[in-house]
Amino acid sequence: MKKTYFLAVVSALTIFSKGYGINEMNKSSYSYGYQRYGNETVEAIQANGSVALEGTKVLGLVSVHGSLNAEESVLGSIQVNGQVDLKNCLINNTTTINGLLN
Repeated sequence: MKKTYFLAVVSALTIFSKGYGINEMNKSSYSYGYQRYGNETVEAIQANGSVALEGTKVLGLVSVHGSLNAEESVLGSIQVNGQVDLKNCLINNTTTINGLLN
């Protein structure tokens, strides 16, 4: 009786639980390397490396440890440790740059 009850509970938990595989557990909220965004809308960007934006609309924070190159983009707010090159961009909120602004 106890084994049947135990198996029923484990089966129910397995069916109704939200499982995370090994791939999800190892994912970071930051992206590494070179990222390029085109004419699209994204919620936020967090990156270590180089980020290029061309006509991109970012609704939230753009956080970069590296370099940010943006052309004709709309950005919510910027937080960069590194080099920033902005051409014809609109920033809606705060901007923090620890480094070089071109």
